[in-house]
Amino acid sequence: MYKEIIEVIQLIKKRGMRLSIITNALLLNDNMARIFVDTGVDMITASIWAGSSRVYKDTHPSNREEDFDIVRNNLSFLSAYKEDKNRACPHLKIYNVICSRNYKDIINMVDFAKNVDADSVEFQVADIVKGRTDFLAIRPFMVEDIKTQFEEIRKRADYVEYS
Repeated sequence: MYKEIIEVIQLIKKRGMRLSIITNALLLNDNMARIFVDTGVDMITASIWAGSSRVYKDTHPSNREEDFDIVRNNLSFLSAYKEDKNRACPHLKIYNVICSRNYKDIINMVDFAKNVDADSVEFQVADIVKGRTDFLAIRPFMVEDIKTQFEEIRKRADYVEYS
């Protein structure tokens, strides 16, 4: 993390600008979460790519399965602190890129977003770079599984669609 991030955040917000931060949430400790809420950061996009520790490890090979719990705790603290302060911001969005390593974990991704009290969850299909990230590509046989999971999510009582 940029060592002077706090000063940058404060300067941006003092000037009345909107501020969105994209993070993997691994280093989002309690102190940073308080700063994000107290300074009025507008949006936090947490790029997670998983809904379970096993899939987290599969999509983040240099991390440990236990890091998924750290991420969950960090985001849960952010949401709880925001609620304690009765603040609407930062809006917390969980961002997931769907690929061959996580395509069976979509329902868990939605549950994860709900469990950390995220405001929204977004999905994107992996953008493949030929010759470098082909192994992440969604194969035709995976598509039906993905569709089935989204159909199940749409049937849930807690499902809300935004346009």
